[in-house]
Amino acid sequence: MNIRPGGPADCHVLLDIWLRSVRATHHFLSEADIEFFVPLVRAWLASDEPELWLLEAKSGEVMGFMGLSGNKLEALFLAPEFQRRGGGRRLVQYARRLKGELTVDVNEQNPSACSFYESCGFVVEGRSELDATGRPFPLLHLRLAAPVLPYAPPDAGPLWKAQIRREREGDRTAVHRVNVAAFETAVEADLVDLLRGEASPLISLVAEEEREVVGHILFSPVVLAGRPELRLMGLGPMGVLPERQRQGIGSALVEAGLAECRREGFDAVVVLGHPEYYSRFGFVPSAQFHLACEFPVPAEVFMVKELEPGCLKGATGVVSYHPAFGGGAPPAQP
Repeated sequence: MNIRPGGPADCHVLLDIWLRSVRATHHFLSEADIEFFVPLVRAWLASDEPELWLLEAKSGEVMGFMGLSGNKLEALFLAPEFQRRGGGRRLVQYARRLKGELTVDVNEQNPSACSFYESCGFVVEGRSELDATGRPFPLLHLRLAAPVLPYAPPDAGPLWKAQIRREREGDRTAVHRVNVAAFETAVEADLVDLLRGEASPLISLVAEEEREVVGHILFSPVVLAGRPELRLMGLGPMGVLPERQRQGIGSALVEAGLAECRREGFDAVVVLGHPEYYSRFGFVPSAQFHLACEFPVPAEVFMVKELEPGCLKGATGVVSYHPAFGGGAPPAQP
C-alpha cells in the first residue's frame, strides 16, 4: 500500500468510494439521506479546502482516502472491497505522523466506526445531538493525543523531564516564542509560521517540560538538482529557550528528528550549522558528496547526513530550499 497526496482531479474516484462505503457501513442513513449528502461531498472534494491523502494498492488502484483540515480528520473512507485490511489504521497513523494530535467527529449510530477509532487510541471528549448540517444524527467528538517520542540523551540524569513530541495545533504561539527567544529576532519564528502553510511534508517537533514548550526543531523538504527521486529534508530552524540551553534538549530534538525522518523514509538530511556540533550526529561536509548549497555560505557549514546508506553515491549538484527561505536558510541553533 502507498499513500499519496490527492486533489480536485481525484474527485470522481473519491466520490464513488465515499458513496459505496457509506451504503455499506452507514445503515442508519436512508437512501434519501445519502442523496442529500452527495452534492455536499462532491463540492467539498472538488474544492481546495481539504488536504486529501489517497491510499493506493500496488496496482495503483485507489483503495480509500482521508481528508484533513488542520489536525482534524474530516473524512476517512475505504472502498468496501478493501475494508478490514489495515488500510484505515495506516491512514490514521500517517495523519498522526503529519499532524501529531488528531480530532475526529464520528456518527454515534455507526458502531463499527466508533470501535475502529477507539482501537486506534481515540478517546471521546464530547457529544452533539445534531450533525454539521443540523440533522438528527448524533456525533461523538474524539481526540487522539500526539505521540510522545521516547527519547532522552544518553547522558540524561534522573532530573531529565523533557518529552519530545510532534508539534500540535495549539503549540504555535509557544513555538514562535521559543524561536524569537533563541535567535533574538523574529526572522526564524516567522519562517516557521510561513513554512507551515506552504511546505509539505514537514516534521515539526517540540521539547516540552511540565507542559511548557522549551525547544523546537523543524525539517522541511529540499531538492537536489537532477535527482528528483531522492527524498531530502533540511534541518532548521532549531531553537531552545536560552535558560534551557546546554542541557541536552537540542541534542534530543536533533536525534528524535533524524529518527522521525528515517522512519518516514527520507534518504538524507542537510543542515546549515556549526560543524563541531552537528558532526556528533553523523553530519559530514556536503562537499564530500559534491553537493553545494544554493546560498552563498562557507562550504564547511553546509553538511549532510545519509539516512539511507549509499543514497548519495554519484550525486552532485546544488541543493535548493523551499522558496519561503527567500534570501537564505538561517543556521540551525546552536
